Amino acid sequence: MNTMFRLTLIFFSIIITILASGCAFMQNLTGSPSDSVNYALASNGAFVTASNSSPDRDLTTVINGITSSEGWDDGEGWECRFTRRRPDNVGWSRLDPKSIMEYGSAWLEVQFNSPKIVNKVTVYTLDSAKYPVSKYGIREAWLQVSKEYGWTTVGEIQDSYIVSRTSLDRKPAGGKIVFKFDPVKTDKIRLVVFKSNDVEVSGEGWTSDRKTENSVARVIEIEATGLEKAQKKMILKVNCGSNKLLNLFCKILMAIGSDYLISKVM
Repeated sequence: MNTMFRLTLIFFSIIITILASGCAFMQNLTGSPSDSVNYALASNGAFVTASNSSPDRDLTTVINGITSSEGWDDGEGWECRFTRRRPDNVGWSRLDPKSIMEYGSAWLEVQFNSPKIVNKVTVYTLDSAKYPVSKYGIREAWLQVSKEYGWTTVGEIQDSYIVSRTSLDRKPAGGKIVFKFDPVKTDKIRLVVFKSNDVEVSGEGWTSDRKTENSVARVIEIEATGLEKAQKKMILKVNCGSNKLLNLFCKILMAIGSDYLISKVM
């Protein structure tokens, strides 16, 4: 009896033993196999910077994978207070990208660990029963990607509506804002906020003549995904105990590769 045959026989004997004893089962670890890789996660090598941030908040929480607003009072999320001023005799035109940011804005930038193909960015703003998006959400903003020649705007929020860059579609910008665009290769993205729902306006005259807006930008989490799918991993729980065959089975699976995580349950 050759060695390969004997090893194969031992392997399947262990499988049969496990199935017969009912002490092993498979469990999905990471969710649906169709989930896309989130390049904006700190655990995937991303890091984040901002124009400014409230001192009592950890900026890195916007790339930690937590999308719920329930942890806001415990320091989750980004908060930035900023002032937007309109120069005399100049309107709030959003057709002048260079000058409008000079008027006043708050930005949040995420850099990936390497260039990625991205076609969707999801922004989670503060939205809970205690802090409703109607009061604490985003009213005007740009979503930009970095290219060789500079920043390019691929998504926009106008008057609390997500405006498509390729069609006439307009969707409300709620607590979960999804920007979809043609795939683009980039190593970083930027959210530029010009006005939030939490805004105070000072000045005289009609709306177009108001001179100063004081806003507070708030973001819980930002995600960036493309066509790459997350690897589905499974966890195999085995009641090994003192059974030498089952322990050997664990070692064999661990040597096969990282697609399986082995957990011994006593």
